[in-house]
Amino acid sequence: LMAYLKSGKPLPEKPILITFDDGYLDNYTNAYPILQKYGFTATIFVVTNLVNQDERFMTWDQIREMQKNGFVFGSHTVNHVPLTSLSKEEIKKELRDSREEMAKQLGKAPRYFAYPTGAYTLEIEDMAREAGYKAAFTIHYGRVGADSDLFALERIPIFKGQKTFRSFFIRLNGAPIL
Repeated sequence: LMAYLKSGKPLPEKPILITFDDGYLDNYTNAYPILQKYGFTATIFVVTNLVNQDERFMTWDQIREMQKNGFVFGSHTVNHVPLTSLSKEEIKKELRDSREEMAKQLGKAPRYFAYPTGAYTLEIEDMAREAGYKAAFTIHYGRVGADSDLFALERIPIFKGQKTFRSFFIRLNGAPIL
């Protein structure tokens, strides 16, 4: 995706980038085995203060295992607080400390970031860039295209429900129309 956005490298036929926010344990117990079975990976944005601290979230060992198998991990801050509710210094600390902890735990700093609750401003975009991230994802509905802002990348959300697979199928196939 980054090669396409930065230099126009062609995307594969029917491209899809799977992302998960927060780093919930079910990313490891449910999604990981299914994605592996079908030869897929995903990008997971983790909240570093919840890793190894809350049983509802993954551990660093689980994250390292997934990383070894091709999964990409990005930052979702330290505390998952909407960045627009923080001071500039607090925002910089959330961006920096999360990135540093991930680098320490995973052997490399994350390149990608997802805004907690999707809340951001142009100033926050600049701070994410200055913190060393290469791109950031929003919760804005849509498909990423050649004119997308690298620090405001769109996504098509899928939420758990009784008809999750049907919802996924419709959004995946209907996204160009929507």
